[in-house]
Amino acid sequence: MSKPVPTVQEFMTAQPLTIAPGAPLAEAARIMRERSIRHLPVVEEGRLVGALSERDVHVARTLRSVTLETTKVETLMNDRPLAVPASAALPDVAARMIDRKAGSAIVMHDGCVVGIFTTHDALHALHRLLAGA
Repeated sequence: MSKPVPTVQEFMTAQPLTIAPGAPLAEAARIMRERSIRHLPVVEEGRLVGALSERDVHVARTLRSVTLETTKVETLMNDRPLAVPASAALPDVAARMIDRKAGSAIVMHDGCVVGIFTTHDALHALHRLLAGA
């Protein structure tokens, strides 16, 4: 009998921190630094509207026209983040992340953000799956 295919929900980081599109980049940078995270789903009125990565903030720091204190998250966020259902098969999510060169996938259930699956989570999944093999 074959093993069931694991879902992204089994390996995601549940209840991720989120940020509003109108928040200053400085706030996003502070949250990322203090919590040691590299990705923030951007949520407005309970709806996913984008994603911001640590790399986006780093790029902003190099631009003369951008100040983190006054520039809003929505200015640099990815407004088409990779969003997947919580029931999505782990291999499918990994393939989509590879295809889009995405560092994270936002995990959704009933239109709400319930988790985030990052490359770090993928390594944990790989380790757990290989150790149990």
